[in-house]
Amino acid sequence: REGRVNRVLESRAFDYSMGAIIVVNSITIGTEQTLRLQGGDTSWVEMVEHFFLVVYTLELAMNLYVRGLWAFADNWIRFDLFLVISGVVTQWVLAAFDDDIVEAVGFLMVLRTARLMRLARTVRLLL
Repeated sequence: REGRVNRVLESRAFDYSMGAIIVVNSITIGTEQTLRLQGGDTSWVEMVEHFFLVVYTLELAMNLYVRGLWAFADNWIRFDLFLVISGVVTQWVLAAFDDDIVEAVGFLMVLRTARLMRLARTVRLLL
């Protein structure tokens, strides 16, 4: 089983797919910020963000499944872990509380754009 998961993680198709997901996620983050500034409805963007967080969580879980604790020797895996934890905290934990609390930690939302660094890494690996 680990071999199959590892082949998926190491495949160009997976890298391309994750790169596309990161690009689309970055676009939705920009769209969400624009809608917020204009006072528009962001509920659909928030729903899509849940999908992205699930995808990133699954990718991290796959890496941990294949590499075990050795995965944390990779700085990109640690970076992914940080992004996933911050996403879980802001989207799933704090979202259960009052909107004022979520707004107070809005700076964590900016960290989502750090996924662009992952896109740059993916592009570099594919070239």
